[in-house]
Amino acid sequence: MSFVTPAMKDALKNHVLEEVLPRTGEFQAFYMKEPGRGRMMSTLFVFTPEGIVITGDLCPGGPRSQGSVGDYGYGLEWFAHPQSELYLCSKFLTREWQIEVAERWVRDRVAAMKAEGSVERLSEWENLLLCLRIGEMGASHFYDVLQDLGFEREDEGYEYPLQTAGWLCALQQRFSELFRAKVQPDIPGLLKTN
Repeated sequence: MSFVTPAMKDALKNHVLEEVLPRTGEFQAFYMKEPGRGRMMSTLFVFTPEGIVITGDLCPGGPRSQGSVGDYGYGLEWFAHPQSELYLCSKFLTREWQIEVAERWVRDRVAAMKAEGSVERLSEWENLLLCLRIGEMGASHFYDVLQDLGFEREDEGYEYPLQTAGWLCALQQRFSELFRAKVQPDIPGLLKTN
């Protein structure tokens, strides 16, 4: 499953990458935006000794968020290379319980039970699915019901915030495409801007 939706990819297809702070010591910054649209749907990537800062009109978490900051030790060379979505998210985001994710997991479990012909407690699982669909359940109640059903795992329903993860991954993928189109390898493993 990809967090990135076709609409997210489409929103970034005309974006260009502009270096706004040439490498100064350990600092460098780039704007990614659509030409002629000002700040609308623009993203500023700042690479610092402490990590990567992603902010702007379009940033993970939405326009009213404080932006995103990546873990210490990750910089431009890492960010400019393709990353797996889950690995990228682990460096910027925290997993949280989401009713939609819990519902998807229970729906898959019910479908698997039906396919296997397993009817023991099926009605209880279907009732759990119904409660999730109509939004009558929070994380604590969900895990109480799972425990009553004899299911001990406590990470089901947790995922990176779906929309935030989608934008983070879409932005990084487009940044990587644009940046790699502008670089030439000087020494294997190192990137140098033209």
